[in-house]
Amino acid sequence: MKKLVIALVLILVLALMPANLAHSQSMTTKTLIKPKADADLVILTPHWHGIYDVYKEAFIQYWKDKTGQDITIEIMEKDTSDCLRLVREWAGSPKADVWWGGGLDAFMIAESENLLAPFYNASDPEWVDINNSIPASLFGLPLKDLDSTYGKYNWWGSALSGFGIMYNKLYLQEHNLPEPKDWSDLAKPIYKGHLTMAPPSKSGSNHMIVEIILQSYGWEKGWAILTKIAGNVREWQDHSYLVPAVVGEGEYGLAPVIDFYAFGQIASKGPDVIGFIYPPAGNGSHTVINPDSVAILKNAPHPDLAYEFVKFVLSYDGQKLLFQDPINRLPIRPDVYKEAPSGYFNPFNASLSLMTYDSDLGSNRWEIVNNLFDAMLVNRHGELVTAWSSIISANKTLNDAAASGYDVSAGREKLDEAINYLVSVPVDENWVKNNYKEFNENETFRELVIAGWDSFAIDKYRNASNLAWEASTTVTSYVIEHLKTIAQNNLYMGIGGGLIIGLIIGIIGTAMYYRRKWTAEV
Repeated sequence: MKKLVIALVLILVLALMPANLAHSQSMTTKTLIKPKADADLVILTPHWHGIYDVYKEAFIQYWKDKTGQDITIEIMEKDTSDCLRLVREWAGSPKADVWWGGGLDAFMIAESENLLAPFYNASDPEWVDINNSIPASLFGLPLKDLDSTYGKYNWWGSALSGFGIMYNKLYLQEHNLPEPKDWSDLAKPIYKGHLTMAPPSKSGSNHMIVEIILQSYGWEKGWAILTKIAGNVREWQDHSYLVPAVVGEGEYGLAPVIDFYAFGQIASKGPDVIGFIYPPAGNGSHTVINPDSVAILKNAPHPDLAYEFVKFVLSYDGQKLLFQDPINRLPIRPDVYKEAPSGYFNPFNASLSLMTYDSDLGSNRWEIVNNLFDAMLVNRHGELVTAWSSIISANKTLNDAAASGYDVSAGREKLDEAINYLVSVPVDENWVKNNYKEFNENETFRELVIAGWDSFAIDKYRNASNLAWEASTTVTSYVIEHLKTIAQNNLYMGIGGGLIIGLIIGIIGTAMYYRRKWTAEV
């Protein structure tokens, strides 16, 4: 018995080892990228090292070839929400020069608060080439800041990002699950426990996905879909860049992601293993192509080198780097796609019918959406999953009872009530419109509101769970008969199993008796 326990412990340790090693490697990477005061250039970015390492090395070499000078670049790696928070905290006295990476909403917020410096020099032929090579807009969204309150060109798109659903085809086949076609598919009970994602407060790309769903389906229906999607999430990821690997390896079946994460896994695993769609599949009218942006921070410590870095990122040669694996991103310049690998997606030639995205709306309610998502779906995830599981179980009981001829109308009413509680939100769109400024600027107000949301979440999940149980008990006679049948089957199995086990023991005992007898005679 002692040996068995030791063996089980060893198996558990070995099973957990890859996750621990990955965590250790992640922590090591973060330790190496702490900014130094004497760096020639400091870049604040939500990008993972697979992107910024390539650009860092390329720009250092470019600058050495151009000027003969060696420079040092330090990276401050933060998620998009933390990037915006730091830019606001620095309030015009930044500890970084360039903010590189993040969706349109975050940069528009920083621009509206006069925290970005204009990137504009009409006498520089390299800048003129960049300006002429990057269109003003694509699919209705701006690709560069043309007309801001504080000057021209405060931010630029540095790459294009689409948003959709990545899935592991082998995983779905193994679990007999269909391939998703739209965001709403991820809310279906069949996917419970098969999803993963990063919360929008930890990922600018996932914030964009959440906002896309809210704008595509409307505030109430959008939150209903998001609530059920969160109920299907087995585990949240701390960073969005952790998601593609765990789906690619088949630890999870599917996830909402920014497109280049899926492109990287397709390049690595192959299209027979990894799939990706812009929802709905084949149309894309429930998604956008969004500029992943770059800007120089106002009063940057090293403005000249910051200007040169941004210029390099937007240059023809800088944009070509986006095609490299493991980056696999979409350039912001149409002229660069002639250098793309065969079959590479070109959004400038795409026939997608994309949704109309309201960037002002998205940037205004950035903080509200992130905090509401955390309060209801992340911080109370355990209660959400319990309530969602109870609803799924009650629905199955009612379906089985109906198939056996029972009247389940009373149960359906209770179950509908339970679902309404599950997906309810504490504020409507009018409240958001009237209160987003105070929520963004008044910390005391924000904390009181969030505390109220937490209480709301606790109550609604408790009510949803109780009502789901009541829905099941409306068909008590069916449940009793069902349990009786299960008990009888188990009894018969137990008796049958006992007879079989007794027979096996008898055979073994007889064999051992004759073996001992034969051994003694020999």
